[in-house]
Amino acid sequence: LTFAIPRRDVKPIARALLVRFKDLAGVLEASVEELQEVPGIGEQAAILLNLVRQLGSDYLESRMRSQETLDSLTATVNFARMKIGGNNLESFMTVYVDSHLRVIAFEILEGTVDRAVVYPRNLVLGCTRHYASGAILIHNHPSGICRPSKEDCDLTARVLQVFNAAGIRLVDHVIVSRSGAV
Repeated sequence: LTFAIPRRDVKPIARALLVRFKDLAGVLEASVEELQEVPGIGEQAAILLNLVRQLGSDYLESRMRSQETLDSLTATVNFARMKIGGNNLESFMTVYVDSHLRVIAFEILEGTVDRAVVYPRNLVLGCTRHYASGAILIHNHPSGICRPSKEDCDLTARVLQVFNAAGIRLVDHVIVSRSGAV
């Protein structure tokens, strides 16, 4: 905060941010407008905090893409948690991979407070468009509870059926939130 608010004791402002948004993750996931509601946080400080999150997300994306293979989903899940885990709306991310499980691309679909509409045929089209042999499906639960719902399990079964028919590998379906991943 000292970079954006020079010549001022920023500890009280930092404490106010943590009280308002519960923890550092909450601060970084807050919008510029929400941050500016905290006394002492102007536009520059709010933009700086927003930029820190975006830089972290870009860093994790770079790390995810540089992996030779995704022997574990850790890099991808960390990236997804940073990118969509703290969203207030449900978001659905598709990570497209080649036959060696190297990340080719990703796409994010924004939904509403409790649902993101996903069509298996559009996922097949995405795999075709990116020349991907497989996909990792990731979506967030804004509630913070990562337990799969019946709808999540049904979607996974439908996508698996369509992918199998199209010769596409469903690598995993992950649920992320601010607090974790399943």
